[in-house]
Amino acid sequence: MHSGAAPDAAGAASGTGFFICPDAALGLSAAPRACIASHEAAQSHLLALLVKRAGAVPDPVTTREALLASLRTTPYPDVLFLDTDLPGIDGFHALESIRTKPSLESLRIVLVAATGKRADLARALQLGATGYIAKPLTRDIMEAALPQIFGKRKTA
Repeated sequence: MHSGAAPDAAGAASGTGFFICPDAALGLSAAPRACIASHEAAQSHLLALLVKRAGAVPDPVTTREALLASLRTTPYPDVLFLDTDLPGIDGFHALESIRTKPSLESLRIVLVAATGKRADLARALQLGATGYIAKPLTRDIMEAALPQIFGKRKTA
């Protein structure tokens, strides 16, 4: 869990639309697996496309049950994009639960939330999120965030 004061959430609330912890990308494999937990087809499709372009292997899931199955199967994903509004499970509660599992302690979890409220960002970081992205997801936001998540420099 993260401690201390939460960073300024201005990026999540406006401007860039995301916040990624500075150490988020340390130690990822050459072709990281990214579980995309979202019931919104357009959001899931965009994330999968951009994750693949970033050199990762996307694994979209649309239900609570599929998410749980993905987190029980090895190899575990390296990154989880977790929609806070996934049917049947609250994303903040899921984050808190995942962080109690020693086998998933190195999993990078990026919450995808309907709001960019500072309180939501602070709560996400307090519960152990690696990052926080406010909807609507756009190509520009994701192309800026993904290199930080996967540890690759953005090329011109």
